[in-house]
Amino acid sequence: MLTDHGLPGSGFLRVLSKNKTPARAVGFVAICSLLEGLLMLVNTIAINSIFNLAIMGLYFAYCMPLISRLLFRHFTPGVWYMGDTISYISAVYSVAWMTFIFIILLFPSYPNPNKEQMNYAVAVLGFVLVFCVVYYYLPGVGGKTFFTGPVRTIDEILGENPEVSRQVERKIAKDREMKVETEESGSNTEHEKL
Repeated sequence: MLTDHGLPGSGFLRVLSKNKTPARAVGFVAICSLLEGLLMLVNTIAINSIFNLAIMGLYFAYCMPLISRLLFRHFTPGVWYMGDTISYISAVYSVAWMTFIFIILLFPSYPNPNKEQMNYAVAVLGFVLVFCVVYYYLPGVGGKTFFTGPVRTIDEILGENPEVSRQVERKIAKDREMKVETEESGSNTEHEKL
């Protein structure tokens, strides 16, 4: 989301530091995680709902490729392919199980819960979905005004242009040679000092 300009302020957060790390983005995620963790001190019911939503989000992300494979039948087998029959059965079982768990996570943990025992994950999920849709379509400032889709990566650009790919490979090889020479001259200097 950050590298694709999907968040407000992503231009500020995605800047790399001098040692080529996204320190601002890491700091932002750390602060958000800290604030979410502090919610546990205030209200355990709210944090349980957030934990349930995190699990549901993971299951949703795991289900999407499986559902796409089952619906569209466009699939290129990888290294761990189990064959057509077992792969199909595994995908159907996985989607069914994750859908079951997704639904279970929306229910309270106790029968006849009071307001302290209620699972508010469904309310939080509804709020998040409504917020995301409203934010995306909000005129002037919403995601629809600035989000143009995934940003192309260097691999895609290099795959389309072989000449640029060769130039980049030569530059990388040259940089590696210079690094090795620098390390060798540094180790020779240290041996001379000893």
